[in-house]
Amino acid sequence: MLRHRVTHFATMLDVNGAATIRGSLTLPATAAATATAGKDSQPLNLVASSYNSTSVAAVSQVFRWQAEPTANDTATPSGTLNLLYGQGTAGPTETGLKLSSKGVFTFAPGQTFPGGAPSASRRPAVSAVVARLSSRQALRCQRRTRAHRGRASRRPLPRSS
Repeated sequence: MLRHRVTHFATMLDVNGAATIRGSLTLPATAAATATAGKDSQPLNLVASSYNSTSVAAVSQVFRWQAEPTANDTATPSGTLNLLYGQGTAGPTETGLKLSSKGVFTFAPGQTFPGGAPSASRRPAVSAVVARLSSRQALRCQRRTRAHRGRASRRPLPRSS
């Protein structure tokens, strides 16, 4: 049963409180693509509010997820899922963070990873971190093996979870 007491709706569907959607929530393209241009999806906006002590006012912080077309008018068109951001009345703009249809992340320029490597060399930095972790795990295993030699028949090695 649908009840409402609101006399002026902000949008076609204005829900005050929780909502349950039993099925998929589809945010379709803004229009059909043409050979000239692909079309973005409808956006999903997540809005926070921060207080600005200088302007003595609340300021909206808008994060937007949006599907965007890539390789339009080719034999292999595709898309990406992009994160946009805007503050106050400014419209959200690209942050540089996006996910390709193959599951590959592109990070914002200047993004750093463990070890301090910038995004331009992010693959070697991530590989170095993984290699470092693998080396540490191998060393721990070797130490455990050495420590338990001769006692292995009496006490089994602890299992890692």
